Amino acid sequence: MLSAILISSIISMVIGIFAGGLLHEKLIVQKRMKVSNEIELENRYLKGKEDGKKEAMNRLSIKYEGYIEENSTFFTKYIESGYYSQIMIDGIPISEKSKMVLSIMKESKDANIENSIKMINKSVENAINGVVGIGIKALKGSEILRLVKK
Repeated sequence: MLSAILISSIISMVIGIFAGGLLHEKLIVQKRMKVSNEIELENRYLKGKEDGKKEAMNRLSIKYEGYIEENSTFFTKYIESGYYSQIMIDGIPISEKSKMVLSIMKESKDANIENSIKMINKSVENAINGVVGIGIKALKGSEILRLVKK
């Protein structure tokens, strides 16, 4: 009878060891699957984040518009030249225009105005190339605004 109990105990121990090994193997597989699922979820999250950035950048644009402003007061006459820039999303302005003054000249001679137009066009082109380089669409105004103040 003692030998039957001993054999039964040995068999139970072997079954326990075998079942424990299977359970351990199953836990390892589950852990690997969990890690794999977490990696998959993280990759999907990162892809969604990147897609969202691209979509936002595609909707964003900056509009540039050159200007020449002639000012005339009792004592002085001068021209100011530069450009306006405005941030837009889907073509709708989301901010006030920013004004970038490039030069102020004391006399409004035709040569000064022509030089100002060249400088404005060059500056606007540089600004456009700068934002396009980082993935933002840039729009150029149709013509240089000419304002006369007295």
